[in-house]
Amino acid sequence: MTKFTKIAIFTMILGAGTFFTACNSNDDSDPPAAPTLYEKLGGETMVSDPRNPGQMIEHGRLSYRSVVDTTITLIVADIVADNPGNFGNHFAPLAGEVFGQNNTTTWRD
Repeated sequence: MTKFTKIAIFTMILGAGTFFTACNSNDDSDPPAAPTLYEKLGGETMVSDPRNPGQMIEHGRLSYRSVVDTTITLIVADIVADNPGNFGNHFAPLAGEVFGQNNTTTWRD
């Protein structure tokens, strides 16, 4: 074999090895997806519902419900205490309709 043929064969083998290594289909270069807010709050994991004994609720939904309930409680407490500068001025008309004498809301199950 001539010197040129040996160099050419060596170059082809080296190039083929590089090609097959670079084209590996097992590359897991995709970064994992960031969890959603619902997943961060517990997601679809079923837990017992503290308000309904014997019933299960998704942990994420329970977390959302807790935040909403706490927010409503704080707003109503500000309105009842007539705290200046809080949400009372903004939500007083709504609270008056819900808790006032002219409440026409009926609850249906």
